[in-house]
Amino acid sequence: MCIFKVENNKIHILHNSADSNLGGSQYDNLLFDYFQKQVKAEFGFDISKMLWSRFIFYCKDIKHVLSFRESYRLYIEDFDATKDGHIDITCKHFEKMAEILLDKTQDFIYETLNKIGIEANQIFTILQTGGGCRMPMIKLLLRQTFPKAKHYSNDYPLDTVAVGAVRYASTIIKQSPESSGTNDVKDKGVSEDPKIDAVGIDLGTTRCCVAVNRTTGIETIGLENEGNRLLPSYVGYDESHEKILGKEFNEIKIDENWTFTLISYGTKVKLQLTTYEGETLKYPEEISTALLKHIKEIINQFQTKELSEVVITVPTAFSDKQKKSTYVAAILAGWKTVHLISEAVAAILAYSIQHLFPPFSSKDNSAILIFDLGGGTLDVSVFKYKTDGTAEIIGRSGDPNLGGRDFDSILVNYFTKLLQSVYKVTVPESKKYFLLSKSQEIKETLSTLIEDSFFVDDIDVTKDDVIKITRKEFEHMSVDLLNRAKEVIFKAINNSGFTADKIDKVIQVGGGSRMPMMKSLMMETFLNAEHCCVTNPDEVVAVGAAHYSFNLNLKNF
Repeated sequence: MCIFKVENNKIHILHNSADSNLGGSQYDNLLFDYFQKQVKAEFGFDISKMLWSRFIFYCKDIKHVLSFRESYRLYIEDFDATKDGHIDITCKHFEKMAEILLDKTQDFIYETLNKIGIEANQIFTILQTGGGCRMPMIKLLLRQTFPKAKHYSNDYPLDTVAVGAVRYASTIIKQSPESSGTNDVKDKGVSEDPKIDAVGIDLGTTRCCVAVNRTTGIETIGLENEGNRLLPSYVGYDESHEKILGKEFNEIKIDENWTFTLISYGTKVKLQLTTYEGETLKYPEEISTALLKHIKEIINQFQTKELSEVVITVPTAFSDKQKKSTYVAAILAGWKTVHLISEAVAAILAYSIQHLFPPFSSKDNSAILIFDLGGGTLDVSVFKYKTDGTAEIIGRSGDPNLGGRDFDSILVNYFTKLLQSVYKVTVPESKKYFLLSKSQEIKETLSTLIEDSFFVDDIDVTKDDVIKITRKEFEHMSVDLLNRAKEVIFKAINNSGFTADKIDKVIQVGGGSRMPMMKSLMMETFLNAEHCCVTNPDEVVAVGAAHYSFNLNLKNF
């Protein structure tokens, strides 16, 4: 806990205090003890010690879920396959259990205030940071303790300290005479008129992202109850609708992970789905309509008004037929005015308008390469950027079957083979989605850590072992995918008439750009270029689309 005052734009820290025995883990332990006792009382067995580490992770998730839901159900078969049953816990019950921790927190607050002789009613602003601030009981405690203060907490209190550190570091870097070839910059808020409506949607192959205009400028919004700003492109029964949208049957590459069957319907395509009502057929456009309609409802709720105009991004390689299908889906979803722009154009808009580029040299016709690795596709575009602020696309290439999911599949295949050869375990159908999800999680972890673990008992509870995997091992497995990406890059460069050493700036877009192996590939390929990558590369396209939307509406305002 830190108490400070601000005078003349300077921060003066009055007091710092901490309690190393009071934090989110204590709330996890409450749930751990509760479920352990309930399992023993209701089902007559003790949770095996070899499952304790996994069980504590469950408790962390439960704590998080109870921050936005009224209850949670824990299935016993996750810990003993021979048992069938569940244990429920409500948010109110959890808060009752946590009363002693809340009392300790309040005592700690008052002790800190007393040390510097300040009353609670003299505090005018409360900044909530840390993952524990997501819990409604903590928010309520702070509001009751400081009723006269303004309370501030974003959707990602866990990230707040890191963001502040990045901003502080960026001011130091700006003052430094030295600059490296890589510029990893954080989005800077751009002052926009909040009266002007602006909506940008990145309708991705595997995930969607939305940016809107707020009082603080263009920003992405939470699309799920948990506050996640990336919404999976699922509609109950669908995945990767964009891969099929506006295509004929013979143009589509079948994915073995799809939970539906493609049916040739004349020159068009339909999806044969299994629902609770039996088999049904849907056009891909119907799937996209349902997704866009859901997103529109979230946007209207977030902006507290009915919006009718939107900018939607599409892959640069989209055909006119595919663009028309996207347009029709948006109209059917309730949008009255729909504008389509390419993802590459949206990305360059975001960087340009938000001043995320390092300064250009005085020469005209600077070359910018956009590397966009999404969940299912890779797009590479080369732009000629002029000093008057205009940009022209002069070359592109892509691979509609190369994306983040292919790197997930590398790990899925690795774990599947290892489970079979070492542990004699065949992954059952019921666990295949879990394995895919876990592989994606490990891929993301290996972007920040050099090692991660896979628990064998997640697939077979009778096996107590851990499979370790390092970032180097993962990168070695991914060599073929990296070579495919490199081929796309050089094809785009050749199409533009430039050579790699003539590219001035490289912009990395899409979640796949977070992987260190991708950053290394770009750095090694473009030795003379300045490399730009925001903290959240998978949100850049939506932000650029919203800026485009803002400028369109500014003319009519």
